[in-house]
Amino acid sequence: MAAQQTDQVPLLREALDASRDRAPESHPPGVVRTYDFLGEGGSFQDAVLEGLSRPVKSIPWRALFDAAGLQLFERVCAQPEYLAARTEKNVLAANVGEIVEFIGGNCQYIDLGSHGMASSRFLIEHLRPSLLVPLDASMATLENKRTQFEQLFPWLNISALHADFGRPMHLPRFLGVPIRFKAVFLLGGAFARFTPDEVPALLAGLRAIAGPSGRVLVTVDQTADWQILQGAYNDQRAAMEAFNANALRHVNQECQGNFQIPRFQHVADFQPEKGWLEMGLESQYTQFARVGGRRFDFSPGERIRTAVHCTYGAEQFRALAQKAGLKVEKSWSDTHNLFSVHAMIAQ
Repeated sequence: MAAQQTDQVPLLREALDASRDRAPESHPPGVVRTYDFLGEGGSFQDAVLEGLSRPVKSIPWRALFDAAGLQLFERVCAQPEYLAARTEKNVLAANVGEIVEFIGGNCQYIDLGSHGMASSRFLIEHLRPSLLVPLDASMATLENKRTQFEQLFPWLNISALHADFGRPMHLPRFLGVPIRFKAVFLLGGAFARFTPDEVPALLAGLRAIAGPSGRVLVTVDQTADWQILQGAYNDQRAAMEAFNANALRHVNQECQGNFQIPRFQHVADFQPEKGWLEMGLESQYTQFARVGGRRFDFSPGERIRTAVHCTYGAEQFRALAQKAGLKVEKSWSDTHNLFSVHAMIAQ
């Protein structure tokens, strides 16, 4: 099935152009800091070794997003088959007035692992928060994002947190910044990487981070046609393939690994028994690799799972949010109902 066309691309471009460089030249430069909250047992190598030790081998999806992975992901987002990024930005652009009205000013903008920068940049330009808190489990990714945000918004106070929002955590207090409330944003398709079993804890965590009466904005892929997603993960220019293979390069670099990357093949297909699309790297030979001083054996056809992509209908998401103590106040979608944006209040 051919991928459906999205609409309102010119609308996003015009909105971005109109909002760029709106900060007054006399505005003092923002204060930029980085904090490490990952703690013991939360290192990248620990997560990689734990995943490779499972009966069905995997590596954490954050392995995809080092500095090189971020650049490769931008290429993925530019491919015609990858509708999610463009659709998300178009839905945000078409409803930015209502979103700004819902979030309000003087908020603490908490950006949770949004690897596609365009949507976050667009919202920051319009919301003009008092404080930006980018949060990521990869320090390299966090520093890359912090640098980009600092260059884009020199007036913005930034407190970057090295932390994993998939684990229970409490944000520190940031003194000296006038903040009315916290606003938590999970953009860039990050929600799709959580399985139905993981979503309840994830949403409860978002509620805890936002705090009482805090705002939560989540973008959700609700694509019902799996052929569209399979096309996005197997694009003709092999942008996704390069992005996927970079995960092994990242593991080699950060975890003293010796994966022979050409000996693994990119795979991405729908898993009907699980109900999601699964991306991985499939061993083409009998081989082994050493990571962090440990040996891992692979048989021909054995996969390392690098990511999953789950979709959730609007009503399904609303029910999950309600159980987690999040009240959905507003929802928006594109004309083809491929993607939805949900604005919630933490109760």
